[in-house]
Amino acid sequence: MRPNQEGVKNLPQIEALTNENKRLRDELDNATKDFVDMKNQSSTVARLKEKLAEYDGKMEKLVKQRTGEREAQLREEYDSKIRVYKEKYGLPIWRRLE
Repeated sequence: MRPNQEGVKNLPQIEALTNENKRLRDELDNATKDFVDMKNQSSTVARLKEKLAEYDGKMEKLVKQRTGEREAQLREEYDSKIRVYKEKYGLPIWRRLE
């Protein structure tokens, strides 16, 4: 057989290998894109978790602040009512309740 004939015989194998090579390259490109997308999603999730933790901290601080303010307001109202009662009746409130 002449060298040219051997090349013609191997042509279907070469075409099959070329097609397989293209398919594998496409598959690799798709896998690479998927990996990049997943990495970006992972970064986004991490950032969102950080923001959520930050918001939780802010909310907890705000709740404590407002609870403290409300407690002070209620204490002031209570003390005011006790003063009015003492002025009106002249006795400590706990003696009247007995």
